[in-house]
Amino acid sequence: MRRYHSQTGRNCLQCCIAGLFDMELEMIPDVDTFERDAEGKGWFDSFYNWSKLTLNHVPVAVTDDTLDDLLHIEVCETDKGVSHAVISKGCDLVYDPDGTYQVGPERKTEYRILFVPLEYGCQRRIPELDEFIKE
Repeated sequence: MRRYHSQTGRNCLQCCIAGLFDMELEMIPDVDTFERDAEGKGWFDSFYNWSKLTLNHVPVAVTDDTLDDLLHIEVCETDKGVSHAVISKGCDLVYDPDGTYQVGPERKTEYRILFVPLEYGCQRRIPELDEFIKE
């Protein structure tokens, strides 16, 4: 797994995706480039379509701890109250692109993103989770 460090403090998701898929950082768009609705939300739909076409995987957001042995992206709240993406396996933090690991073991998980290969098929979105998908 490649390890990239966030240069802007805002591209942690980009760093995590590049690391998980062993890709060059420049090949992954920053989350700010994904299309949003009029209220500035809804980036996950654009992210889903990009992932499907580019990675041949679909991102699925889950909110429970059932990903025991799977590498995934965990979006958690930092001590400063902002969303931050890290790579986790189960509940264990594997890599923090900020390099500070400030989120710590007591971090508040907002949701997890698991990438499912296209050949497995998957429900695109679970409406009950929409409230957890923030901008």
